[in-house]
Amino acid sequence: MAKTKKHILTRRFWRSVKSDELARIYVSWMIRSLAISLVGIFVPIFMLKLGYGFMDIAWLLVWYFIPRALGTDYLFGKLMTKLGAHKTMSLGFITQALSLGLFATLGNISWPLWLLGAIYGTSSQLVYLPFHYAFAAFHRRHLAGSELGNIRVIERVGSVLGPVVGGLIAMLFGGQYIFAVGFVLLMVSGVPLLLAREVSTRQQNLTIKSLILPGVSRDLISLAGLGINGVASSSVWALYLGMFVLARDMAYINLGVLQSLSVVVAIAVAYAIGRFTDKKIGRTLLRIGTTLNALFNFLRIFVTKYLMALGLNIAYEAAYTAIDIPYNKGYYASADDRDDRRLAYLVLTCWFDALTKGALWLIIILVALVTGSKAALLAGFVIGALVTLLTTTERFEALD
Repeated sequence: MAKTKKHILTRRFWRSVKSDELARIYVSWMIRSLAISLVGIFVPIFMLKLGYGFMDIAWLLVWYFIPRALGTDYLFGKLMTKLGAHKTMSLGFITQALSLGLFATLGNISWPLWLLGAIYGTSSQLVYLPFHYAFAAFHRRHLAGSELGNIRVIERVGSVLGPVVGGLIAMLFGGQYIFAVGFVLLMVSGVPLLLAREVSTRQQNLTIKSLILPGVSRDLISLAGLGINGVASSSVWALYLGMFVLARDMAYINLGVLQSLSVVVAIAVAYAIGRFTDKKIGRTLLRIGTTLNALFNFLRIFVTKYLMALGLNIAYEAAYTAIDIPYNKGYYASADDRDDRRLAYLVLTCWFDALTKGALWLIIILVALVTGSKAALLAGFVIGALVTLLTTTERFEALD
């Protein structure tokens, strides 16, 4: 009884934090979104232009997930119990900036690709794990959809300019300069967090044994669907467009415009989806969005022209928002219900997420060894379409 009372008081304390504290987190996240959107979708094209082949890029993307699949998420969770969520996130921003520095100098220094992939992947999770924890601690369950909608709008406002600006910089000055700009923005993005009130993680029980959690099988299966959907629509899609659809001399700017226009639509949809999710129709939205995303992932195999890619991308982003906000409302509520095992739940689910995403890229590599790169990427879209449907297996109580 005392433990339950203490937990309720802790929740109330964090949810009474002043709006200016939350504003610092939002500002930090928006700057980071701008930085990542400058470079994220351009990595495959940047490497293609440097002379790297399909297998080089595919293995780099596998290495993005390997350290996490081997347990770095657990180590980051232990670090969070010592530093707190915000300081850990700030450290993640710095590490991400350093990883962009490696990419920026790749044309002059032949860094091992396994090193680039491993550092970039682990640094990203050093940001996302504490962010998940902080949001799970702060969010108000009855308004979680609206709050997630706000987060997605803020995130995507930062992401609108990034792809176009990044594409122009890369086209006019060279791909390495987008990583340099991203480096500076990431270093700046950590400053607001250092000024915000820390989210304590000292009460969290994180041990290997604590990761054995009851009742999480559906969460893991549905998360696999969401994660594979994301990989098929991001890195697999960007590499396919760069190799087989976009003209090489205009690839940066064309991909940038495609992504920015899609994000503009997603911003408009995110606000509405957030409000509808709080009106108890989140699960319905999730199932509609999942069905549409599965269809759109399958339709990628027929894309041969830029305008086809543009239209499909815009439709996909709108439908994905209908999955993303309801699903994460349920996910964060499920984490919050774990009390002193909230961090353990996040570590376990993030580890499984990395495992499934890395597995998709390994399958693509194996298919490529037999059929070639184009058929392998098309197979990635088909797998993505089928596995996406697993998202509907969730049974989050917050969506009931």
